[in-house]
Amino acid sequence: MTGLGSAWAWPGRGCCLSRSPIGREPTVPPNVRALLGADWIYLGGGYPHVGMRILAGTPALEAILDRYAHGALLAGASAGAMMVCAHSWVITPELRAEFERLARSGEADPAAELAAPSFIDCLGLIPHALCFPHLNLIPTALWLQSPLSSSGLWMIGVDEQTALTNTGGHWETLGRGSVTLVSPAAQTWRYAAGQTVPTLTPERIAI
Repeated sequence: MTGLGSAWAWPGRGCCLSRSPIGREPTVPPNVRALLGADWIYLGGGYPHVGMRILAGTPALEAILDRYAHGALLAGASAGAMMVCAHSWVITPELRAEFERLARSGEADPAAELAAPSFIDCLGLIPHALCFPHLNLIPTALWLQSPLSSSGLWMIGVDEQTALTNTGGHWETLGRGSVTLVSPAAQTWRYAAGQTVPTLTPERIAI
């Protein structure tokens, strides 16, 4: 099961990743042992490019993907949700400051121009897609006209306190907000809580 969220939590036995240098010692460290025994794994917020740099080439990443392949629940919130998709982008201080300014204003700024970000490879569990968390904090019109919309990828926008879940190929929106999908051809779908998401199918995105 996969979950993308802007703020979400699941009970049960699990493992939270830290920013400590895990998985690079010759012996299996405690963090990796915890991952190998986890029923669910939570990727938290922060910066996706930092998270991927920490995990790249480590036994910790191998353990995460192995547990996911064997049915463990993998949940990502904010930057963690971004890491679950095929690609994400580098959040520079300038880009973060501009997003925060737009979130505070709550209005679309016709003069606003978001700089084109540098894209990075992520876990690829949702191919051909990138995730935009906290979508309802940024005017949708600005999001759609940003350089992210010309990436050639599907964009998955997740509102605050909302999750997009995948259970055996059945995608559903849960929580207080909505999930917005934008195709590479700029077609847009919006799904409220409780609605299934039929556009995330092998015919649309090769899962």
